[in-house]
Amino acid sequence: MKAYFPEGVFELPDGWKDATVNVYQLASSSGRVSVVRAREDATVPFDEYCRHVRVMVERNLPSYRALGEQLMDKDGIRACRMEFTWRKDGEDLHQVQLLMDHGGSFVVFTFIAPLPERGVLLQFEKQLLATIRFRAPQSP
Repeated sequence: MKAYFPEGVFELPDGWKDATVNVYQLASSSGRVSVVRAREDATVPFDEYCRHVRVMVERNLPSYRALGEQLMDKDGIRACRMEFTWRKDGEDLHQVQLLMDHGGSFVVFTFIAPLPERGVLLQFEKQLLATIRFRAPQSP
């Protein structure tokens, strides 16, 4: 399987899997406004995966409050968008989980910011959705 990174590509040896996580931060926020991109192997149907993620955030985030959830399609890629707030160390945080079904894997974007900076976060999400282009899924 090919393993891609911004500077190039290499062959991943048999028995290895790509567990790449990318973190993007608003430079002026000292890491307080960030977007994380991760990938997980699709071992269950997409709808079941979305339900599992929802249950986990509801159960594990203090003062969790749902703001909305929607299923969407982005250029033929099924997606589930969850928006919510929660508290950490006395601070209200705004979070968006964007789950995308990309062939044999799920691509997950986690947008998180202090509540007062949610506008910056939502603008990044809007730009991501307007400009994202997927490669064809890689076969193992």
